[in-house]
Amino acid sequence: MASALAGELTCVVCSDLYSSPVLLTCHHSFCLVCVRKLAKGLERRHKNTVENHDETTADVITCPQCGQETSLEEKVVDDLPRNFLLQNIVKGYLKDNGKEGRKMSVSEFEGKLALCDFCVGSSAAAMTCVECRLAYCSRCLPVVHPPRGNLARHTLRKPEVEEEERIRCPQHGETVTIYCSSCQTTICMQCDRSGRHRGHDRSDLTHACQATKGDLESSVRGLNERNSEIGNFVKRLSKACGTVQVNGLRLVEEVHQQCTELHQLIEQRERSMLGTVYREMEKKLCVFEDQITVYKGQQRKGEGLVQFSREALQEQDKAAFLQTVHSLIARVRETTEDRPALTFPTRPSFENLNLDLEDAKIQLEKIDLLDNNNVLSDSGVKLERKDSERSV
Repeated sequence: MASALAGELTCVVCSDLYSSPVLLTCHHSFCLVCVRKLAKGLERRHKNTVENHDETTADVITCPQCGQETSLEEKVVDDLPRNFLLQNIVKGYLKDNGKEGRKMSVSEFEGKLALCDFCVGSSAAAMTCVECRLAYCSRCLPVVHPPRGNLARHTLRKPEVEEEERIRCPQHGETVTIYCSSCQTTICMQCDRSGRHRGHDRSDLTHACQATKGDLESSVRGLNERNSEIGNFVKRLSKACGTVQVNGLRLVEEVHQQCTELHQLIEQRERSMLGTVYREMEKKLCVFEDQITVYKGQQRKGEGLVQFSREALQEQDKAAFLQTVHSLIARVRETTEDRPALTFPTRPSFENLNLDLEDAKIQLEKIDLLDNNNVLSDSGVKLERKDSERSV
């Protein structure tokens, strides 16, 4: 809660807690020092267009937050209305949370509320002059605002005292005591007597505060209800995150299990097909090896007969040669004519086994998760009141 409140109490220009916050026409608040710097930037921008003037002033200040312009034609930055409500809330916040991560104490903050209008480094003001409406540090006060002469009659006050003064009418300088509901502004008695608010709904500050506080409390209750709904919805979203993780991991496990079964089935079919190939290969090998054995036996027998015949041709005893040569010739001719046909007993290819997995591949490529078009939009999740009545 404290960190959320700190965001409301932080100036968007200096990114620090508001110090002497002033209101622009757009009702956005900024530190007085920050607005002074904005005005000085405009002064430097318009300096070349202003002639025969030692000092220049900016005509308008552009709000850094919304861009709306605040006219300064008839006033200076220090005349801008102070946001005392915001300033008091910042003081209370520092008193309650000053020890929680912040180095600036309440006294340091109150000293920072008013800065010296003459120091280059803008030192903390020690005194402010009610008549001059200027702040002085302890070094500049005796020099710029001496205690003698005409300035001796001016009223000097500490910045803390000045900041605790009641809001005064910017036109007449009197303390405001009346609230004009029609104009939604506080006015003084002179404003009321001038007739500018004649016919308007006017009341004293006490009744106006009670009425507007009631409106604010009613609005805050509505905002609290909305914040409560958002908080409950955030809890449901957090619970949904856990559900997403559980369901996602469950689906991951299911996908893994199903794909494992597919792998096992494919491996089973692979082993079956490989077994068929190995059995067919073994049959073919057995046939070829039997044929090889037969032909090798015939080859050895023929080679032996050839060698025997060559030895017979070398015989010198003519009678011995002629005694058995005719039977040898008959054996050679018989062996030559009795050779088997030189043909393969079977084909070495596996044309009888056709491997066609195209249909299976197509089916595998079709394996996917079913999509019910339940996809979250990239535009984000809209938080509506009816969302809180739905179940995850």
